[in-house]
Amino acid sequence: MVNQKFRLILVDDHPAMRESIAAAVADFYPRRLDVVAQCGDGLSAVEQAKKHGPDLVLLDLGLPGKNGLQALAEICSACPATRLIVFSMHDDQAHVVDAIRAGADDYLFKGQMGAKEVVDHVAHWLERESEKPDRVRGHVFSALRGLAVDRVARGLPSLTETEIRVLGLAGFRGLSMKEIAKELSGSERTIRKHLENTYEKLGARNQAHAVCLAIKLGILSAESAELEEENG
Repeated sequence: MVNQKFRLILVDDHPAMRESIAAAVADFYPRRLDVVAQCGDGLSAVEQAKKHGPDLVLLDLGLPGKNGLQALAEICSACPATRLIVFSMHDDQAHVVDAIRAGADDYLFKGQMGAKEVVDHVAHWLERESEKPDRVRGHVFSALRGLAVDRVARGLPSLTETEIRVLGLAGFRGLSMKEIAKELSGSERTIRKHLENTYEKLGARNQAHAVCLAIKLGILSAESAELEEENG
């Protein structure tokens, strides 16, 4: 995969945002990334994805006409090998959960990243995925290591109730390890160990990735997020 050039489609209703990301691609990764199309609405995004079959679509959620969630779902269905990363100004859990359910593979916040940082993330993310012979299935099966047995019926390792609770408190309520330890009447060392075990079982790189995978796999849900907020 050393010489592979990844094809991208950029979807955002703000031309300046699309152009700044395209410029960062041209400046820093001209031999690794290729922007094959830019779109300002969801309908065009779906059409261009079907036309080009890109390696990745980077898209906003707030699109005119066919919104980002609808476009995500349609691209996911029509182009199963295409990876989908949301780049949105919405940083609340509801939007993240909805995007993951619609088919997003990752979620980035506009308020936290500039064009160069986004392009760096995309390039490195695609490089990691390309190391697997089957990117889609490789991603899914690495995540299945954390599924409960009753969801897969294959004897795969599962998250304990405490591990799920700790992940929910960290991901949905944003509690620190010290705060979680107080909430569960435990020690910070124990909470850290629960999180480490959870990352290993899910094949996750960090807390945000673990939460995304857990939501996508049905281990955590919007309902559990609401319950954690009520309990908080």
